[in-house]
Amino acid sequence: KDSIHSLKEKIKNNNEEILKSKKLLDKFKNIKEMFPIEELQASLANLQESDKRLSILKSKLIYEKEKLNAILLKKDDYLKKIKMLEDHEYDPDCKYCSDNKFVKEAHEAINDLPACEQEIESQESLVVGIKSEVKELNLDISLLKKEGIAEKIKKYNLMIEKERDEQSKIIDLTNEINVNNVQVKSLQEHHHRLKKKLISMMDNLTEDDKSKEIKDMKKSVLLLEEKIVSGEKI
Repeated sequence: KDSIHSLKEKIKNNNEEILKSKKLLDKFKNIKEMFPIEELQASLANLQESDKRLSILKSKLIYEKEKLNAILLKKDDYLKKIKMLEDHEYDPDCKYCSDNKFVKEAHEAINDLPACEQEIESQESLVVGIKSEVKELNLDISLLKKEGIAEKIKKYNLMIEKERDEQSKIIDLTNEINVNNVQVKSLQEHHHRLKKKLISMMDNLTEDDKSKEIKDMKKSVLLLEEKIVSGEKI
């Protein structure tokens, strides 16, 4: 069982720890008031959304480039057929020549080429637009990442966790102080009762009591008083 002295030391130490925790909580409060957590959370959400958008655009860019390459190949095929027709001598009035598969395909190529070229122009414009958007997004993402938003939010969350720990610590220490105060009060009351009893015993000693008994009693009283003062177990 703890003595009054040791209990009071525990109470003193706990109060000092509570004071330290409260100072730390004040520091956290000031940081929270100045910390733009909502703005950072919005920026982080924007960064995450931009990353998703960039991933979609990159996939779309690959698809549209492949589509453009297919149209370019189609144009090359048209040009080859037209070139072969130019190099080939035939009589346009000759039904056999006009019905020739090669000649028919060449004439179709001549008719389809303008639409193909328009399709290429449109597709190239689409690819350029996607590339521009990808470049712009990459720049925005790079700037946001340089700000270290995720790391700042992580540190803030760690501080909030530490704040909760300190609050719990204060509660635990306060409860311990209350328990120790009750024990101190109980011991003091017990010691007070013992002291009153000793005084009563002293008062009951008479001149007829033997000298040795008086000395022994006084010695016991002094020893007990020392224990009461020091808070030792009796």
